[in-house]
Amino acid sequence: MHHKCKGHRLQNYLDEFHFRVNRRSFNDAILEKLLIKAVNLNPVTCRQIIKNELNT
Repeated sequence: MHHKCKGHRLQNYLDEFHFRVNRRSFNDAILEKLLIKAVNLNPVTCRQIIKNELNT
């Protein structure tokens, strides 16, 4: 917790504090959603990556 905060940075500090307080219980859910999305994706081969790079 900050003890001193300059006036022009106060709103940024309060926004960050608000963001973190509101999301402190979502950490497990965020990781779980990320893992589920990663597992459900179709695998990509090296050939597909190289082919895509040559087309761009």
